[in-house]
Amino acid sequence: MGKYKNDIKTIVEVTIFLFIVFGAAFLHNDLFTVFSFCIWIFYLVYRLIKKIKYKHGKSDAILYPTLNDAYFKGSAITIGVFILIGDFVWFKMNNYFDIYVLLFSIIGILFLFNGIYSIPNGELTVHKGTLLFTGMDKAISLNEILSIKIHKSSIIIFSSEEAMTRVVNLMLDEKSTELIKDELVKNGVNPNSIIVNLVD
Repeated sequence: MGKYKNDIKTIVEVTIFLFIVFGAAFLHNDLFTVFSFCIWIFYLVYRLIKKIKYKHGKSDAILYPTLNDAYFKGSAITIGVFILIGDFVWFKMNNYFDIYVLLFSIIGILFLFNGIYSIPNGELTVHKGTLLFTGMDKAISLNEILSIKIHKSSIIIFSSEEAMTRVVNLMLDEKSTELIKDELVKNGVNPNSIIVNLVD
């Protein structure tokens, strides 16, 4: 499940949005429609605030770049542009401004800014003595880690069970690597066991 976390989140978001749109079209219930769109707007605002906080160094999240970052950024911008274009065409065809035109405009703009303010999709999480990178199926106990090799496109974790866990599709740079290394050391990983080689 961890490998497809971001993909699943994107699919769920688009599915919910389509459900709202088609629900509004078929139910003809203004209260349901407005309420649903308002929930979606609050969610997009929440995501945008998190991104802005991270951009301005006000977030404790340890994020790192992946190969999918450009895809997620492009998808959000594309969806935002299509919504705004569709909203404008609808307004020009009907020549009537109502609450739905306003709601679609807000949602389109929020999608657009969520794309513009995109942040890395990889995240390192340390919780109750376990380590989890985005893309891993399950967390690894920090006590079991023998060594960690950090490359530009992958992170390889060797555990005491003679197992190897590989995190792939990354685009690490010196800054993100330092963040990862500092977080690992802060949580008890031996700095000598962390090998960094950004040349694949």
